[in-house]
Amino acid sequence: MIPGTLLGLVALAAALGPGYLFVRRAERHRSRPPQSQLGELVEMVVIGGAASLLAAGIILGAARFHGFIDTAALQEDAAGYLLAHSWRCFAAATAFYALAYGLTFVASLLIHRQTGSAIEPGASGWTRAMRSRVPAEKAVRIMVEMNDGRKLAGVVTDFSSAREQNREIVLGAPIVATIGSSDKTIVVDADFVALREDQIALLSGRYVDPS
Repeated sequence: MIPGTLLGLVALAAALGPGYLFVRRAERHRSRPPQSQLGELVEMVVIGGAASLLAAGIILGAARFHGFIDTAALQEDAAGYLLAHSWRCFAAATAFYALAYGLTFVASLLIHRQTGSAIEPGASGWTRAMRSRVPAEKAVRIMVEMNDGRKLAGVVTDFSSAREQNREIVLGAPIVATIGSSDKTIVVDADFVALREDQIALLSGRYVDPS
């Protein structure tokens, strides 16, 4: 009973595991269309099953060719062979999973090699907008609306990382300020202005040519 249950769990993991890896990696790219839960499950089973079948064929063929596993005895009594040659079966299963996941990983790289990443783990929204996604040879000019209603506009020269609790952003000259609801603007007599995250109510920006 136990070997049969174990083989069932191995088969389930073989069908879903590599497919799950492919789907999760595909979600990191902009080209992937939205999927329902059923669609994702079918995709995981199909892709995972295909990768697992290919990996199983390669591993079993190599093991049989080198006499590492007796495939005839395995086919006749899988549970008995697993108990009698547990270390050989474990080594073959490890190689099978490594190959199945490796094939899926390589396939995801090839399929999405020309698409950009949509998710950058660990990066905040303003890190992506003001650093990693800035077009080449462009600067970031932002308009910051403060909690008290004041507005400041200028080119971003530096900002804190996402790991800090109250990040700072630095605007470089020329810096334009608007006070209250008035449309009148003034140029701030400063080379830079540093703002803290908790002072900011709204932040918007544009990619511009460096001055």
